[in-house]
Amino acid sequence: MVNLWKRESSVRDTNYCDLFSHLGNGQYEHLSRELQQGKTEKSTDVSIAYRLQGNDLFRENKIAQAMELYNKSLCFAEIGTENVSLVYANRSSCFLALKMYEEALIDIELAVKAKYPDRLMAKLMRRQATCLRLMEAEPQRKRFQPKLSFQSHDRYPCLANSLEMKCNQKFGRHIVATRDIEVDKMILVERNFASVSIDDERMSCAKCMKTKANFIACSMCTDAMYCCIDCMQRDATHKMTCGQFNGVDGSMKLYIQTVFIAISLFKNVDNLMEFVEEALKSNGIQESMMDAKSQYRLFLSIQPSINEHDKDDLMFDAQKIYIILQSTPTIKILFGSVAKQRFLQHLVLHHLLVTVRNRFQVSADGDHLKTTEIASITCIFNHSCYPNAFNHVIDNQSVLITIRPVEKGEQLFISYLGEETEKSTDFRRMSLMNDFGFFCECDKCVPRCSRSDRVAMEMDSYFKYIKQNYKIAFDEKVRRIALKEVCIRFLNKYGHLPWSDELNLVTFCYVKWFFEYSTVDY
Repeated sequence: MVNLWKRESSVRDTNYCDLFSHLGNGQYEHLSRELQQGKTEKSTDVSIAYRLQGNDLFRENKIAQAMELYNKSLCFAEIGTENVSLVYANRSSCFLALKMYEEALIDIELAVKAKYPDRLMAKLMRRQATCLRLMEAEPQRKRFQPKLSFQSHDRYPCLANSLEMKCNQKFGRHIVATRDIEVDKMILVERNFASVSIDDERMSCAKCMKTKANFIACSMCTDAMYCCIDCMQRDATHKMTCGQFNGVDGSMKLYIQTVFIAISLFKNVDNLMEFVEEALKSNGIQESMMDAKSQYRLFLSIQPSINEHDKDDLMFDAQKIYIILQSTPTIKILFGSVAKQRFLQHLVLHHLLVTVRNRFQVSADGDHLKTTEIASITCIFNHSCYPNAFNHVIDNQSVLITIRPVEKGEQLFISYLGEETEKSTDFRRMSLMNDFGFFCECDKCVPRCSRSDRVAMEMDSYFKYIKQNYKIAFDEKVRRIALKEVCIRFLNKYGHLPWSDELNLVTFCYVKWFFEYSTVDY
């Protein structure tokens, strides 16, 4: 974008260029009407209807769907009504069915605090007694907490001290190993800078993205839920956007969220403007990332990029985001002057260009919703279709784990393609060129593994075990843990070799275990 962060003249302190000078009042009014139409209000009748639908699904043993409707019921429930207590009680039955006894007990307590009716109390107390009895009989599985396999970096605490950030003309900023690293080592646990659910937001915490929790609803709007009071109180961005963006979906909501996160970090807009302008002057490697502001500084330093054929679409999205922001009372007050409005235009475009190229998307499975996120240090890892690290999201944290051995001085790579990594070379190259502007020549795009190495792998006892067992091993915990350990041994032995079908199979098995079973089997 030629005019990004350009001023109207060379005179000091003049306004930034008007990026959206062709926008008319009609466009503002049209989008404002759309947002107003998407707004919903608390309603006891709607809340009861969702609860009754949830009851029907629960009786059909559709636990996840029932819980979703109970959460919706809470969102629409008017505070202080009996229906609130009934929903908490009904949801406790879902947790009991899922053998999540602690959560069931918490919901029972919430129901009682919400003045659960005396006429039904005996039934609720029997459920409480059942949970307590089962908790004693069945050991509770502790919630998985990702943890670095090495001591944390002294300047980037989310990064292992076995890694270092480098910068050169060929690779730009990138991450290299400062020691040899084996397979199955967690090298990054980074809190996402921003994240949103692409699925129904009422199934995850609006602050920490936790799922299957004792959600409590925002008392003002119908679209935000929290896993605890602490998350609700710490969600500074929602306080500015409560009830404003019901009609905005998916990635667009992520782009908007990054702007509100930036605003929430500063006492006033003048401080934000000063910080951004100073951050944009710096180049190269950031000294540290110790707090939220330094994480934002790193976010700003990510080079915004655009392909020419995407230019019009991205400008349209930036204009839409700006109009959406300008339709909110908070933004109107904070960015009341022309100078601040122009700054906001450029900030929106900058955030969009950084996020659209660096966000990553996590597919839904039985325990995770479909989400889209951006994490500042994760963005620095370069791409390979045959990466040596696998990136995943656990509890709103970007987690990287090695899937091939890494030698001292070697660069760490992740895949930007997600599930599309397994598609054809032509497809991968076209996708990477369209989305990121480079032609990939990694070991998978240009296979270099020798026939003798492939024969050695095929004859290896580890490979024979994996090939014979991988289709059935994931059905049972002991077998899949055994398969995981064999995969690690094989990859430590052969993972330094260029890509091959043999290595692809073993890597796939290990990644499948980590993505689907790590939080259960660790």
